[in-house]
Amino acid sequence: MDVLRSHFRPKFINRIDEIIVFHALTRSESRSIVELQLERVRRTAHGQGLDLAIDDSVVDHLAAAGFRPEFGARELRRLIRTEFETQSARAMLADEVHESDRVTARWDPERQKIVLEPQPRPPGTEQVPADAEGEHRNAVEMQWDAQRGTGDEGRTAAE
Repeated sequence: MDVLRSHFRPKFINRIDEIIVFHALTRSESRSIVELQLERVRRTAHGQGLDLAIDDSVVDHLAAAGFRPEFGARELRRLIRTEFETQSARAMLADEVHESDRVTARWDPERQKIVLEPQPRPPGTEQVPADAEGEHRNAVEMQWDAQRGTGDEGRTAAE
């Protein structure tokens, strides 16, 4: 605040309603932001029928590579978009990753890139196509509904 007062006249400062001082991000704050952004990416992928697990190596890489205190969190967001989201979308378009796949993302230091590795789903947890409301239900949930006698709309078998 003293820097502002020494640089600007009181007449100008008085016309400003509020002054907010931003401090540079620390490395731990940068990592937390990456984790939050990747959780958003994971939820988006889940909405598209993809079960995405993100290894800590991806978080570590993105937090280190995107740590630019002078640019703040925007640089982290750009890096996640270019190195992770774009690659994931290309993998889906190239048919390397399919809807209902379980995929693990990890940082490969030899290839210097994030690698998407499809993983087999445990038996009985296969993802099924979206129901009328757009929600995915796995085979275990459907089996549970069948045992309770309820259908997709939540009605009992007697209805």
